[in-house]
Amino acid sequence: MAAFGSLGGMSFVAAFGLFYFLSQFHKDVATVVQPKWPKNYKTCVMMETSREFITAGWYVDDDVRATRLDSYGIPFRDDHLYSSNDIKTVLEGITFQLASTNHRLPRSGIDYACAQLGPPLYTFIMRYKEETMYSLYPSPEGGVTCKQSRLVGMFPQKPLVPNIQFIGNDVISGVRVGHFRSEFFLFALDYYFNNATGLPRALLVNAANNTFLTFEDAQVSKEVFQPPPGVTCHGP
Repeated sequence: MAAFGSLGGMSFVAAFGLFYFLSQFHKDVATVVQPKWPKNYKTCVMMETSREFITAGWYVDDDVRATRLDSYGIPFRDDHLYSSNDIKTVLEGITFQLASTNHRLPRSGIDYACAQLGPPLYTFIMRYKEETMYSLYPSPEGGVTCKQSRLVGMFPQKPLVPNIQFIGNDVISGVRVGHFRSEFFLFALDYYFNNATGLPRALLVNAANNTFLTFEDAQVSKEVFQPPPGVTCHGP
């Protein structure tokens, strides 16, 4: 007869430890919500790199093929942060003086993604079907300056790639999340999805951390993707 405290050659302590590990593993797998990236949404996201962090509102409407970026900070001079030459050119004309609360865009009637921050410093509206981009920023004389330019590029794909691997559960700012990863040759994508809703909570691309402070899965108002009423946009 096996001595008390052993199970088929395995000590009771080791057997209990294995049982506990397996129970926690199955518990983690059971609580995982299938991750999803909505077609139409708005989010307030904090983008953090080794050099800086910027909070921005991001709006997407897959049906009309339009996006909008509300920025509450001006990026450090780094070409890798610019998504197009058009945006780069406009940003070069915006100085850090705009960081003053007196140099924000006037409040409009839209429901801001970063509602707690109010009007942004500047806004880019990108309408891919019309191949048009509107760049909005405060005018030195007051009001809004709007520049219209030709948009070159394709409507951005969803960040969620196929064949992601579940890593485990974690907690971000008190929110229980599922951690998923997809690895490529030169970089890795780490996704964190809210276990209660299945919506994104954070996205890490190597050293760049994007934390979604809010994320609303809903149809965005069409007015969000138009210049404010009464504002005239001038071409190049």
